[in-house]
Amino acid sequence: MTEVQIKSHHHHGVGAIVGAGIGLGLGSLVGGGHGRDVAKVVGALAGAKAGRNVAEAHDKPIARVQVVVRLESGVLVVVTQPSSAAPGLRKGQKVYVEGTGNGAQVIPR
Repeated sequence: MTEVQIKSHHHHGVGAIVGAGIGLGLGSLVGGGHGRDVAKVVGALAGAKAGRNVAEAHDKPIARVQVVVRLESGVLVVVTQPSSAAPGLRKGQKVYVEGTGNGAQVIPR
């Protein structure tokens, strides 16, 4: 068993787009004429930057444990799962591999 860090699949662009929309809306409330247009652009840019920063702050690696299991047939199977999925799992222990694909988990017998 090996502790690993999995990169999350969040897209920072979503935070930037939402932030730009909010900044644009707030910028439209300021001034009038060309001043309002400038406020919209500045608000959209500042909002995009802030939205991206918020998205990045919440984009933390996810702790997992990678378990290598030798099946009775001799085939090696590697399963990556949350550490909390099978507390007390230890090397050499008899286990079940439950599920398939991304949903597979190793659980003690």
